[in-house]
Amino acid sequence: MLPFFPDPYPDELLYSVLARYHRWSQNLSIKFTVTDLFDCSSASAIIEFPTRLNRLVSLFPDGSLYTAASLILNHTMFPLFQPFLPQERVDKILMNMKAEDKGMGIYCSTGLMASGVQRHRHLRYCPLCVHCDQSKYGEAYWHRIHQVSGVDICPEHQCCIENSHVVIGSKFNKHEYYRLSNLVVDMEQKPRFETCLPFELASQVAHGALWLLQNDTPSLGLNVLRMRYRQFLYQNGYLSPNGQIRQRQLLNDFTSLYGNEFLETVGCRVDAVHSESWLHRFVRSSRSSSHPLRHILVMCFLRTNPQQLLAKKLACSHEPFGSGPWPCLNAAADHYRANAVETCTVTRDYKLGVPVGTFTCSCGFIYSRRGPDQVETDRYRYGRIKQFGPVWEKKVTQLYVVEQRGLRETARMLRVDPRTIKHRVERLMDNKPQESVGHFSQNRETYRAKWHLLKDKNPNLTKTELRRSEPAVYAWLYRHDRQWIVSDVVSVQHPPEPYERVNWRLRDVELAKKVLDAAMRLYRQPGKPVRVTVSRLGKMTGNLGLLQKHISRLPVTDRVLNVAVESLEEYQVRRMKWAARQLHENGQPVERWILLKKAGLRPEPSTSVDLHVDLEVLKAKMLERNAGWP
Repeated sequence: MLPFFPDPYPDELLYSVLARYHRWSQNLSIKFTVTDLFDCSSASAIIEFPTRLNRLVSLFPDGSLYTAASLILNHTMFPLFQPFLPQERVDKILMNMKAEDKGMGIYCSTGLMASGVQRHRHLRYCPLCVHCDQSKYGEAYWHRIHQVSGVDICPEHQCCIENSHVVIGSKFNKHEYYRLSNLVVDMEQKPRFETCLPFELASQVAHGALWLLQNDTPSLGLNVLRMRYRQFLYQNGYLSPNGQIRQRQLLNDFTSLYGNEFLETVGCRVDAVHSESWLHRFVRSSRSSSHPLRHILVMCFLRTNPQQLLAKKLACSHEPFGSGPWPCLNAAADHYRANAVETCTVTRDYKLGVPVGTFTCSCGFIYSRRGPDQVETDRYRYGRIKQFGPVWEKKVTQLYVVEQRGLRETARMLRVDPRTIKHRVERLMDNKPQESVGHFSQNRETYRAKWHLLKDKNPNLTKTELRRSEPAVYAWLYRHDRQWIVSDVVSVQHPPEPYERVNWRLRDVELAKKVLDAAMRLYRQPGKPVRVTVSRLGKMTGNLGLLQKHISRLPVTDRVLNVAVESLEEYQVRRMKWAARQLHENGQPVERWILLKKAGLRPEPSTSVDLHVDLEVLKAKMLERNAGWP
């Protein structure tokens, strides 16, 4: 049993609590501390998801109020991931964190291994939090919120979060617990207030992550999350009335808001050209989970936050007319205003761009209205009756014809205009007697004669043109004498327009010149480099279709593309050299980590890019040495 255990501070990592225990226990070796805490000398110092917690809690002094569950919720990264994982994975992670083994599979279950989101390589801290903690508690400690990927500012002090000297995941210190002290951080570090993101947006991201860490939000399930996101997509205009996601608009706006530099730095870059980026899968599928940072970025983009999106009472429906069944508005039916309509077809008004719902009831009554519904009473209104149906027609015949009720009384009982009753009764009466065979034959001969006369007067017209000139005649024949009108051949056909052959050789030369000019503009443009790709050159020249589909007919253009288009590694090298020039011009040191961050590259680039980085750093050091000679 432990002789004592330090009380965790607000938002303190359990890793930090154990580091303080090591400091105050005065153990000579970290091995002794690990054995005290876990009754095992091989336990690793884990930051995000510590394990063997049941064993740790069992060794606490008598009277301790801390449990494994309370430590997980208040002093690990688990609450950040919990709402966005399926319940079975949540249970598995909790079980592995409490179990008295190595906790294998936790990082796979959270999705950290496959997410692509960049984890911080160092423990991080806020300079102002350090001073506040020392004043309030007498010592500083590691905060959970400062370790969240993508969070660059402290939500409390609104200043930038700094890297310490403690490397995360190093094989050389996997058992060490480093407390926040002047040995691992610069206590005199002045707070900075510059971030890659606009400050207000960076603050929203930080507060979203802080809310998730401070609240025990249960797992909602991937399907519920997807439906809630679709609701906010619809509210922001990225979901069409028939449920289709406007992917191109979504991707362009998302990239414009955050910028490629920030998205690439945190491992959340999206490419509008490819249809399999993480954002495509995020809004389209509910089969896989996503990193919490990506959820927070999407929430901020959709003008919401975790508190709103994860609320228990949030209606997870984006349908413009709500969820079915819907009320039947047939006043002649027994189920009038009852929720009896099971079918609602949503289309788009081509003039106004608003959704239009068409509701079809089993009684034959079909009505439509424009949406979306704003209040509950909107469910009981219609804009147009498309079909009355047999139930309504039988009722109007009973009231107006059989019972001899007045026109206005009948209209009032059926809740329609009196002119509608008059018009429908006249149509019913006209359709009641069946047409005799003799009368039909006479009409058929009359319409056939009209058709022949039309052909004789217009011998140069095709059948389509004849139909357009006399649509009523053609419609009657098509409805009542279809076999005859279909078999009636009109031999006139307009000759096809002459086909103009393409001079591919001339087109190839002209397009090659355009592509070369576009590539030179991209390479020479000031500011941060932009990658030269076939897609970008095609869009700049307005000939993307030719470059993608007919490049085999354009040999000169193909050779220009092979020279002008750069690979990913070439683009990264060019970006790195630009960053080195910027640092040199601004009088900043060209250190490796500063150069990689300025260029937006990963800490461990490919071999060829890594070689150029080392050469650029060596070149800068030689220039500094030469500048210092007398």
